[in-house]
Parts: sequence; C-alpha cells; structure tokens
Amino acid sequence: MRRRRLASGFSLLELLVVLAIMALVGSLALPNLAGLFGSASIATERARILDQFASLGAEAMLRNRNYIVVGTDPLAHADVEYEDFEPYPLALPDGWDVYLAEPILVRANGVCGGGRVTLRHADAPPVEFELAPPLCRVPS
Repeated sequence: MRRRRLASGFSLLELLVVLAIMALVGSLALPNLAGLFGSASIATERARILDQFASLGAEAMLRNRNYIVVGTDPLAHADVEYEDFEPYPLALPDGWDVYLAEPILVRANGVCGGGRVTLRHADAPPVEFELAPPLCRVPS
C-alpha cells in the first residue's frame, strides 16, 4: 500500500489572496490613522489651554500680580482698561482662538472673577466652559 505524502505549507494562490486582503484592510485603515493622530494632537493642545486657565489664580499669587485675560479677539474688549491689571500671557498653539464674554480678572491674592470662555480651532468643534469664581475652576 502506497501512502500519499500530504503537502505542507501554502500554495502561491493562497498567499496572494491573503496579501490582497491585507492590502485592502491597510488601504482602509491608513487614512483613518492620520485623523486619529490629528485629533489626539488637538485634544492635547486643548488640555494644555485648559490647564492655563485652571492655574490663573496660582500664577497670580506666585507672581504677586493682578492679571486680566481678554482673549484673542482684538476688537472684542478694545475699550477695556484696568490700571492695576496687566494682560495675562496665554500661550496658545497655532490655530487656536479664545473668546470671552467679559474680560477675566484675577487678583494677586489668587481670587478670580470667573467668566465664560469659548475655545475654537478650525479642525475641532468649539469648547465652551464657565470658570467658577473664586478660584477659576475649570469643569472636568
């Protein structure tokens, strides 16, 4: 009785089919991967901006200065002048804008007047939040 030897391994056709499926899945996934990195970058930048607002009171106490935050719209509060307050230097990444309903006043003792803030970026929906006085707490 002759025994047949079973072929081990894969045929060329099977390998080509698997490679074609992998190429199809890869072509569908790669464009989404770039968007994922972009949205993660925007989320990180947004978190850094929120951290700046959350630390307004501590920064004023540390530097013993009265700060005023007016946002990035130069015409919104152009007529606002407060002698005892200096502009707070917000460090905003490229593409971000901050809009405020009213200027935010932060005294040297860390007390913040609070206010409504809107963050805008071209590639993300706007984020609105309320800074709660007296410590400028940012909602989580």
